[in-house]
Amino acid sequence: MSLLTDTMGRPERVHTLLKLLEAHGGRLGYDETVAWLQPSILRGEKNSTDAAKQTIGSARSLGFIRDDGNLLLLDAPSVSSDPPAFADLVHARLRDNPSEKDRVMLEVYALFVVLTEREEGTSWIAQKTVESLADHIDIMLPRPADEPQQQKVFNKDKYSTAWRPWMIYLGLGWEGLVLPTFFPHPTVRLERELPGLGQELGVGRELDPGDFLRALARRMPYLDGGTLFEEAMNRVRWRRTTQRLTVVLSDVLRELHDDGRIRLHLRGDTVGATRLAPDPTHEIQALSAVELIGGQA
Repeated sequence: MSLLTDTMGRPERVHTLLKLLEAHGGRLGYDETVAWLQPSILRGEKNSTDAAKQTIGSARSLGFIRDDGNLLLLDAPSVSSDPPAFADLVHARLRDNPSEKDRVMLEVYALFVVLTEREEGTSWIAQKTVESLADHIDIMLPRPADEPQQQKVFNKDKYSTAWRPWMIYLGLGWEGLVLPTFFPHPTVRLERELPGLGQELGVGRELDPGDFLRALARRMPYLDGGTLFEEAMNRVRWRRTTQRLTVVLSDVLRELHDDGRIRLHLRGDTVGATRLAPDPTHEIQALSAVELIGGQA
């Protein structure tokens, strides 16, 4: 099972499951867990427990719980009650130690970033139906060895009911108000990574952009220079012809600068500076240093 197949195992439900197990000392019977998650009064006409069972499946896939006979055991560090902190935990698991089938979650996101760069914006997303968008992504994904090569890895149902909710929960983008689709904009996620970047690189001093971008690519490998980003470019069979930051990363850096979360500096002219994707409405078109600001939440 995986996050894409257990489509009813939404982020909020998985978080609730882990807090439930924690409240019971980290162990609870399977049937009792299902009853807690989905009491009979809340079930549909067929008395279905699918939502509870798929929530358990998602938590298993993420490695947060394991089975001991008929018991479910919590196999995670202390679970914060704060949803953003839980999103940090999930993001780290998908980045550093995903199951073979859950690796596709961030692989798909990397494709969104690369395709947005190739098309120089997100209009390619808005122009597609949900089905054609999912099909467009699917043909670029590798097939697991244990599945038929002709079987889809990604489809409109997995996109709408599983992948998109998890990406929004992780702070990697937002959902269109009119067209029910997803736009990659990882401002929330990058802001959540700032404290760790500050510990690694230091705060209150001007950092070489290359040092900052390399550290960022380790924490967010689907962005410029990251391993998933490079894999996605190979899958799209496209290479950038200009040496500048992507549309997605450029927009996020400008937004965090405007919000006072980081400072982008340009000393002197733009010779040797790191260029951002063009945005005639913004004063910053290139940078020679990045400054991380202390006191990030």
